[in-house]
Amino acid sequence: MLTKPAEPKALTANDLAILDSVLKEHGKKTWKDLRRFTHSLPEYEDPQGSSIPILPDEILCIGGASEDEIRDIRLDVEAFRNTFAHAS
Repeated sequence: MLTKPAEPKALTANDLAILDSVLKEHGKKTWKDLRRFTHSLPEYEDPQGSSIPILPDEILCIGGASEDEIRDIRLDVEAFRNTFAHAS
């Protein structure tokens, strides 16, 4: 839950479009509906009472990204993190 308003300058127009799309599709669902939906996704693995993180690489692979694309995305994310780690 947000504790203060998000700074829109930190989000691109594409980021905002994605958030709008997700909100339109899932914004009125109950937690039970969201649970049922997320547990139907191919990357979901039943943790048997615990939790198992779903790695971004798994999501990208299931989404059809090649190993080269996954590597490039991983490098982009790392560069992004480094940029903002030094900006604050």
